[in-house]
Amino acid sequence: MQTSRRRGASSRSSPTSRAQLTLSVSLVEHHLREGGHGPRLSEKAPIFLTAILEFLVSSLLEQARDEAQRQGAQRLITPQLLEAAVYSNALLGQLLQSVTISQVALPEAHRSRQGRNGP
Repeated sequence: MQTSRRRGASSRSSPTSRAQLTLSVSLVEHHLREGGHGPRLSEKAPIFLTAILEFLVSSLLEQARDEAQRQGAQRLITPQLLEAAVYSNALLGQLLQSVTISQVALPEAHRSRQGRNGP
């Protein structure tokens, strides 16, 4: 009788592949536990959070792609395009208002808002 499995191969798959995600569920779980959230975590919380993070990254990259097309068909998504995508989308802008994207100077309008409302 032939088996389709390789010798020693595990029949278990990772939580990432079972959830059909690209980002690592194990890495997100590790960071949650490292942050002191381990005792309160359910088994599915890291999977759910990873799916949310993957959705947000996908949305941000899609917005940056659209911004690149508006600015003239660049091939690469740059930090400046990510910044423009964040601030052109009200929900992403609000969610990421306290995030600094490296190598990008803050837009003048955003700097003036930070001065009034604090960092």
